[in-house]
Amino acid sequence: MGGFPRNFSEITDGLHRDARDYAILKKENLRSAAAHRHSFLELSFVTGGTGRESVNGEEHPLSRGSFTLLLPYHVHEICSSAADPLRLYNIAIGLEWIFRLPDDFGLRDLLLLPGREAPPFFPLSAADTEAAETSMEEMLLEYREGKPWSEVVFRARLAEVLVRFNRSRLAGRAEEPADPQPDLIFWQMIRYVHQHHSEDISLTLLQKRYGIRADRISRMFRIRTGVSFHDFLDEVRIAHACSLLAASDLSVTDIAAEAGFGSYVAFSRTLKKLRGKTALQYRNDSGRLRKNNGL
Repeated sequence: MGGFPRNFSEITDGLHRDARDYAILKKENLRSAAAHRHSFLELSFVTGGTGRESVNGEEHPLSRGSFTLLLPYHVHEICSSAADPLRLYNIAIGLEWIFRLPDDFGLRDLLLLPGREAPPFFPLSAADTEAAETSMEEMLLEYREGKPWSEVVFRARLAEVLVRFNRSRLAGRAEEPADPQPDLIFWQMIRYVHQHHSEDISLTLLQKRYGIRADRISRMFRIRTGVSFHDFLDEVRIAHACSLLAASDLSVTDIAAEAGFGSYVAFSRTLKKLRGKTALQYRNDSGRLRKNNGL
């Protein structure tokens, strides 16, 4: 797997998910998507067109049947053919939704555990492509209509698609990681940081909570997110602060405290570093964008 590229945007402000904490879209004539990453898990399944995708610096072609499963904080970029633009289904799933899944259902393992053992992308066979497209269309319909038990159907069809994908990309490898526990603990730590970012979180605190040495936790964050634990925590806090700047009338000082920064100065410095703007500039730009979109 290639290393994490340095030039990308962090798409975590104003996530395009509703209260269900997951979403599915069908995209036609996708042109391109600059290098970016999310705090949620993302699946994409190409139904037509051609192009290329880069995941954590490793590039692969895209065409009908291409399936990609991006864990949170994977960096990816898509370039679509001008003559034959990509057409695909795209699913976004929040970590909270994943951790609410029943332990005995197996879907959480299908989503999170095979990540270290195989590439995050793989071309499905013709038969699996046809089956996956049928399942994706049913998931989209259930999501749009929101009928009773629609999430049950969504989970079932998602599991079917993921089984096909994981069987394909894990062919010739062990079915499950040799020791899945560290992966589960890491995603539990990610979830904890998202839930408690406004508190005084440190590697020492995580060491006491999860029984793993601080230096090992630091390496886990570096390997899986491409940034240090402290940079990761700053990104989570800034994402929350930006959502408050865009959607609330709270003072900047209150927002800095709500996001977990010890001082206004530290917040301003970090916001400028990660977003290239002052708090006032970000709030004003967000207001103009909402006005232009009729919100």
